[in-house]
Amino acid sequence: TDTHLWSETYDRSLEDIFAIQEEISNQIVDELKVALGTNGAAAAVLNRPTSNTEAYQDYLQARFLFLSRGSDNLHKSIGLFEKAIAGDPRFARAHAGLAKAWSVIWSYTDISVEEAQRKAVAAANQALLIDPSLAGPHGVLAWDAGLRYEWAEAMVSYHKATELDPNDPTMRLWHGIALSAVGYLCEARQEFLRALDLDPISGIGNYWVGATNQVMGRRDKVFEPLSLAWDMGFPWAGRELAVYYLGLGEYEKALDLATRAYREIGDDPVMARPWLEGMTGKISSEQAVAEFKKAKNFRPGNNWFAYLDVGAYDDAFEMLNLAVSKGSVNVLNSMWNQRYSEFRQDPRFKQVIAKANMLEYWKQNGWPDLCRPVGDSFECD
Repeated sequence: TDTHLWSETYDRSLEDIFAIQEEISNQIVDELKVALGTNGAAAAVLNRPTSNTEAYQDYLQARFLFLSRGSDNLHKSIGLFEKAIAGDPRFARAHAGLAKAWSVIWSYTDISVEEAQRKAVAAANQALLIDPSLAGPHGVLAWDAGLRYEWAEAMVSYHKATELDPNDPTMRLWHGIALSAVGYLCEARQEFLRALDLDPISGIGNYWVGATNQVMGRRDKVFEPLSLAWDMGFPWAGRELAVYYLGLGEYEKALDLATRAYREIGDDPVMARPWLEGMTGKISSEQAVAEFKKAKNFRPGNNWFAYLDVGAYDDAFEMLNLAVSKGSVNVLNSMWNQRYSEFRQDPRFKQVIAKANMLEYWKQNGWPDLCRPVGDSFECD
């Protein structure tokens, strides 16, 4: 109900943070015992992650920066997690946070997937040695399995992570990304919505809800989450919003958003105009590709779909295969976009599916939303 049970004011220094948490927890328990008419004497037990207050402050700052994403934020996040660990080497949550940060930083910087994942897995295993009950390290190991296209292993670890902590939005988010990569869009969308319920002001959470709605053709559910993600500083949302505005015929608005998004992502904004002009038929596929090739700092995983959107299928498959070879799991979601039906009819699409080790997983765990078995093979809408 909305009945007011209890309130209290606490005025202490940050050095007393654990004492404050424990006092608040016990006060809530006492008030609930009164409200519920129980007489139990048990007190709330606070599981202190570290006795080092300075390390805990570093951890909280690092966690905030990790959730904010972006190249600079993630580099700073890693530094602060490492500082927290230096302050308390047995601070398991700091090791887990460091593992998460290394797991995603390669998507935002030029750090190689191999280097980042090696450090992520090492930090995750160290966290589990200290505290096997933590969910985050299992999620990091699941993410690593997904990058190796070991889908069954990944899903088992994601289920373990969400079982240990059903309220960790990052675990829900990563599980959703894995589900969407293998084509289970409806299930993925539910995980993204759960993640967003747990953290409504997450830029990346809003992005994945909006982007998945766009992939599924749910245009009436696209604008609000993507706008929130963009306003929160998540740059990938700008490109999805550009597609949305292009569908409304608002080309200049789309171009402005796409240009800004490319710049903030760290790719060359010269990609924006030929991408949109190629999509709308203002220029030919050949002209668009010629302009794309002028781009500097080009990353295939971030841009393969641009070739697809302008009808340059040969180049699109080349870029996609390069991205898949580098373990770019979080770009596979785009393969299932409703506007790419023709792309999924191309024989080379089956080669991508084989390369990403999806077919056997589908046979064992059920077919994705847009595909069905045909003899020993399959077909997709």
